[in-house]
Amino acid sequence: MQGAAGLSGHDQLLKQLLQAFFADFLRLFDPETADNLDLGAVTFVNPETFTDIPQGERRTADLVARVRTLLDAPELVLLHTPLHCGGSAI
Repeated sequence: MQGAAGLSGHDQLLKQLLQAFFADFLRLFDPETADNLDLGAVTFVNPETFTDIPQGERRTADLVARVRTLLDAPELVLLHTPLHCGGSAI
């Protein structure tokens, strides 16, 4: 059985792969959504957020991408991977 360090390494690798192949992943996983987004201009943003500033809890998503729809409206795409080691996710 792998320890926390091994799982953490796999978690980071998965996040890097999702970033590198984000458009392909989205087209395979949710083609209807992908068809409505401009996947040629994806910006990955800080995945950290707070539930209630200043006393709220800190939450960290796995991957947050800023994209635009084909109608030029801004959208955020949040990916949560079940492969997690410690911490809490949105």
